[in-house]
Amino acid sequence: FFFSSRRRHTRSFHVTGVQTCALPISSRIKQLITETVTKERMEKELETAKLIQSTLLSSTHINTDAAEVEPFYLSASECGGDIWDAYQTGTTLTVLVGDATGHGAAAAIVTAVAKSCFITLNSVYSATPLSPKSFLEQLNQVIYGSCKGQLLMTMSVLQIDLSSGKALLSNAGHEAPLLLKAPTTPEHKNKCEPLFVRGERLGFAPDSKFENLEVQLGIGDTVLIYTDGISEAVNLEKKPFGERGIRKLFNRLGSEPLPEIKTQLFKELKDFMGETEQQDDITFLLVKWHHQLESQNPAPDSLYNKGESQRVISTPPPVLPPTEQKISLNELAKT
Repeated sequence: FFFSSRRRHTRSFHVTGVQTCALPISSRIKQLITETVTKERMEKELETAKLIQSTLLSSTHINTDAAEVEPFYLSASECGGDIWDAYQTGTTLTVLVGDATGHGAAAAIVTAVAKSCFITLNSVYSATPLSPKSFLEQLNQVIYGSCKGQLLMTMSVLQIDLSSGKALLSNAGHEAPLLLKAPTTPEHKNKCEPLFVRGERLGFAPDSKFENLEVQLGIGDTVLIYTDGISEAVNLEKKPFGERGIRKLFNRLGSEPLPEIKTQLFKELKDFMGETEQQDDITFLLVKWHHQLESQNPAPDSLYNKGESQRVISTPPPVLPPTEQKISLNELAKT
């Protein structure tokens, strides 16, 4: 009896010990199941957000072969913080590139706010589009009101009068766009120049003011607008690609068709990065003026509001070679 009782006690002790050990394991399994379900739900929501954002960023509103626009966008995560847009109003073409603070869901919200503002401003000022300066001032008020200075965005806006090549550029703390002049002689050597114009980041203060830089484009000139996801990309030795690398590459590729420039620019950037993980969104936009578009509005100041001050860079437009190939933006939009 004594030994039988002892065996039962020992057996009971072992069962109790197993149960005691199993409790935290069971609890952990339940926790993992809950976390997995939550993760799957969040991933589905992020995929939906990614789809919505890609839809917002994928459309251009251009119906002319007088100019060509070639964008590139690659997010570093499910939801990115970069944005680009291009739209035409009469003979006025407007292109822009923006970069919200960081990346991910919070930055994506800022880009959604910005895109909604683009649509509203384009609708309200459909007859005579706002100049880049006024556009940024209006957008800044919206972003500041929505984010209360907690989230910021840089942006560069370029507006081109396709009937004359007269362009206006305004910048909100963004990287300086690069202008590459079309070759005028067989001995011409490509050398792009940065277009500097000052401006605070969007959302920093409610009353930020911006400037218009006036640039006279020549037929065949190309402008590159990009985000710091390119210039700050690093290789395995932690060396950044840098603005110098972008300018060197743009100079070498500048005479190629825009789709080829886009493809090669990204390829060489990836080759430079090697196995390094992408840390930031990579976005850039190329725009080229092919030929003059017949003016639909005779008013000479239709490109910008009267009373606004502009700084001027003026160079005579070169003559477009008769063999210059023109690529329809309708075809580009379809691809």
